Amino acid sequence: MTDEIIAFAFRSNEPPIAVKIPNSIDAMMEFVDGRIEVVSFADGLVIVCNEEGKMRDLPAHWVAILGVRNDPIAGNFLVCRREKGVFVSINPDDGEIAAPYIIPAAAFR
Repeated sequence: MTDEIIAFAFRSNEPPIAVKIPNSIDAMMEFVDGRIEVVSFADGLVIVCNEEGKMRDLPAHWVAILGVRNDPIAGNFLVCRREKGVFVSINPDDGEIAAPYIIPAAAFR
């Protein structure tokens, strides 16, 4: 396991950016402001979000397209890869892979 990974960071109503973050549960919990939930969505990519974001009424500025359902993502979240149960950095083409699955919530209004 590497000490740091590169992930896409989604903060409230801002465009996503690639960030370097410590590869630890504590760092991810700090970023999402609570316990993490991990949702697999495409080609080894995962969303790391706040497990209680919706219950805490955190703002949902992004929607994940997961199969036949559209699921608002409440609060800040990360997108990275998971291989054999370990978080790893995104690849250069992962923005193109993730784009059809994570849509601004404004597109649904």
